[in-house]
Amino acid sequence: MNYIYSLTDPRNGQVRYVGKTTNPSLRLWTHQYNCQLSQRHSSCWVHGLRKAGLVPIMDILEIVSGEEWKVVEQRWIEMLKAAGHRLTNLMPGGEGGDTSKFRINRKWTPEQRAKYRATRKGMKIRTPSPELLKKRGLAIRQHWIDMAKLGIKKKGPVRTEAFKRHMSRVMKGRKPAPQTIEASLRARGLSRKEVLT
Repeated sequence: MNYIYSLTDPRNGQVRYVGKTTNPSLRLWTHQYNCQLSQRHSSCWVHGLRKAGLVPIMDILEIVSGEEWKVVEQRWIEMLKAAGHRLTNLMPGGEGGDTSKFRINRKWTPEQRAKYRATRKGMKIRTPSPELLKKRGLAIRQHWIDMAKLGIKKKGPVRTEAFKRHMSRVMKGRKPAPQTIEASLRARGLSRKEVLT
């Protein structure tokens, strides 16, 4: 099932974003989490809401199956723009978050290049502080604890039997480097002496 959803600004009731998801609650969470990592218009808007202690309101506009969602998403974006909503969507819809095909081989005019350079000039690359990284890690852990309570399990990469056999052959007889052993023991709060005695 594909859900076409909207995000509304709780301050004025304006719809600001239309998207597609297969998991509405997870998608709303990612909107709120990714707003700290992205410079997209929609992310900056969500970040502004979070600074004000607010969250966007998610409404399910339509539930569709198959590839029909692309046309439905485009229709909702067109309708809401025509109704005067200032959407933050970069694309007309139907891309499923992949906007790279619109940026690759794009021909820029000299005016567009100059405008883009002017907006980037003096911009500093933000490096997250250790405190922020720890906070993000705790938030991600808490998210998966919440998902587990809902019965949703975190899935790791699927390993085929052939891959497992190959890795077993490759790793057979290898000893971990001393620094790897030290790091593993430190992570467990042990020392080499404690293990050997």
